[in-house]
Amino acid sequence: MILTTEQLNILNYVVEDGQVWADNTNEVNMLAKVAKYKQSYLDAQGEGYQTRKQRDDANTEKAKNDYDNASWDVKRGREYPRVKDQLDMLWHALDDGTLDKTSTFYTSLKATKDKYPKT
Repeated sequence: MILTTEQLNILNYVVEDGQVWADNTNEVNMLAKVAKYKQSYLDAQGEGYQTRKQRDDANTEKAKNDYDNASWDVKRGREYPRVKDQLDMLWHALDDGTLDKTSTFYTSLKATKDKYPKT
């Protein structure tokens, strides 16, 4: 579908790729979406304006940075086996009499504690 520059800009404000979205809908839906979001698009103009794709990319980058730069205790918590898996390992270690420093239960928790020691 052929769009005006304004229509494309409005759609890019609302969806990731306005042209692709318009190509996969009919003209009535496209015009309705443009009309619905035109004022929002106009209000957003100015310093700090971003298209939907730019906003989504920025949010993804922020989430990645937040994940990568988490504190040691959060990273440590992510590394531990799930509680139900810990209980299963503990049960098997108790059942076969190997609950010592060589058991899977002990070594899996020790590996995480060694990787992220308390500071």
